Amino acid sequence: MSNQGITIRPANKDDLRSINQVIEKALMTWKLPDRVKRLVLPSYFYDEVDLEHFLIFVAAETDSIIGVASLDTQSQRVEGNYSALLLHGIFIDPARQRSGIGSQLLEHAEDLIREYKVDALIVKVQKDAEEFFKAKGLKKLAVNDPDREYENQYWKLVG
Repeated sequence: MSNQGITIRPANKDDLRSINQVIEKALMTWKLPDRVKRLVLPSYFYDEVDLEHFLIFVAAETDSIIGVASLDTQSQRVEGNYSALLLHGIFIDPARQRSGIGSQLLEHAEDLIREYKVDALIVKVQKDAEEFFKAKGLKKLAVNDPDREYENQYWKLVG
């Protein structure tokens, strides 16, 4: 997939360093205490094992990775008993945010979900990104058990 000089392609092991740099830059812009950012950051990084278990894809311009997203291929159930894949997030280099790259990555995720013959996309949304996902037509999931469920989950039928 290519649009405006941006290519969306599967990630490979040679991309991991650049992917994790994009994630770090993006996460450091979140409205969280610095200590929390430092503590959670390593849990967002990808490694070679993740390449085997997730559909990780990048937005690249020339040789530079400027965005990343991934899907968990293990289907789960969502409202209405639809099958869904979990989008692990969309991370865009802060210098390139608000330029359509996140939209391209989300569209690619939706295309992959259709290829997998799954009904819906689900994502655990960081507060700073809520407006993006709402604008893209995702709806907030009801929380049945606040002690066990992430409160900020959104979903969308795509299949």
